[in-house]
Amino acid sequence: MISEIKKAHTLLSSFLEITPLKQSNINSKIYLKLETFHHTGSYKERGALYNLLKMNVSEVVLASAGNHSQAVAYHCKRLGIKCNVYMPKTTPINKIERTKSHDCNVILYGETFNEAYNKALTIKKPFIYPFDDINTIIGQGTIAHELFDQMINIECIIVPIGGGGLISGIAYYAKNINPNCKIYGVEAKNYPKTHNKINNTNFPCSSSFADAIVMKRIGYFNEYFIKNYVDDIILIEEEFIKSDIELLLNEDKILVEGAGVLAFSAVYHNLIPTKHDKIICICSGGNINFDIIF
Repeated sequence: MISEIKKAHTLLSSFLEITPLKQSNINSKIYLKLETFHHTGSYKERGALYNLLKMNVSEVVLASAGNHSQAVAYHCKRLGIKCNVYMPKTTPINKIERTKSHDCNVILYGETFNEAYNKALTIKKPFIYPFDDINTIIGQGTIAHELFDQMINIECIIVPIGGGGLISGIAYYAKNINPNCKIYGVEAKNYPKTHNKINNTNFPCSSSFADAIVMKRIGYFNEYFIKNYVDDIILIEEEFIKSDIELLLNEDKILVEGAGVLAFSAVYHNLIPTKHDKIICICSGGNINFDIIF
């Protein structure tokens, strides 16, 4: 699959710019991979676009709590593909409106991502999976390919976990290029579904300001990759999420959403179990809901 990720990066390079890797002003050991710099503000464009280019279809359906929907809708518009998006009614209004701005058909259904997702699966049209899909994982894995071009001797990569597609692609590529590279996943302590699954814990799941990672389960494919290529999963206290968003904005002039700050929080609060001189934090998205903050 390494060769597929490299080929995917070449294919996507005609549509996507390489995102910056910025050394943090807060801690010189921290390097921020700014996936917030994509047109729709998140890494989701990689897997979404790679799927669309591989499928070669005229119409698609998908389900999303926001970032995946914006990514697919934007590239569907660019490619002339009709796009039908199922979103839970609880999706932040900014993500709904931004998705609609790409001339797609938005259907609000259910109270949770899983309800919208299960409904979308019943529609008899080609489906763009947000995380539990090999092509999606390959697309997200192009981040790691970029990282190894941008920095030599990568020691550690920290990645937020939602459905698991992002960390699956990054961890697989990184561990195959450098088996000594540490990969840590991060979840909100309020919603530790992957930690529970992988480590056989039973911590309660409630809600989190990191809304992009709040989903019932990780994908079946992603569970395999996490078990085999991820070193550990770190949990972040809810109180740190908003304060660290403000910290990154004030000191590094980078705006991230709740899920996008998790990797930085893990390092900043000294939760990484190993010591490194260079730590890459994946800032996965910047589509923040200002109504909640203010």
